[in-house]
Amino acid sequence: MNGLWACVHRGFLRITDGTWDGVLESGALFQRAAELDPNLPHASAGCAIFEILKLTFLGCAQLAAGRVDDSMLSLEQSRRVAPDQPHSYPLLAVGHVIRDEMDAAHERIAKLREISPHYSPRAHARRFAPPETLEGYMATLAVLGWQEPGE
Repeated sequence: MNGLWACVHRGFLRITDGTWDGVLESGALFQRAAELDPNLPHASAGCAIFEILKLTFLGCAQLAAGRVDDSMLSLEQSRRVAPDQPHSYPLLAVGHVIRDEMDAAHERIAKLREISPHYSPRAHARRFAPPETLEGYMATLAVLGWQEPGE
């Protein structure tokens, strides 16, 4: 039983560090916990969170590499799996701006404000984006009228 809870605890610690390596390690830990006890809801929840973040990170990497269409597919899949999680919405908005789909971009920002009015794309992106990418990302969101909470 001790190994089971160690996997769950470590999985949640690693998933919150905001890095790709942390997300991947958490997925392996949650999977191990699910194998040890398939009925443990913490392990199932961890596996679900891992899948959402994996798609979001993948979409972000694809967007940064200029693979906008691939990025939009990954981020849409993340959004469909977890429509009330805010992480994919600002990235989808940026993808829509790149595609010159301004109405769709504004819809993503409106949905982000609706589901998570205090969400900070800057705080989340700062963990993994280089400064020049972060500033471009925030400048694109500013075009859509985004203001960070408290600004």
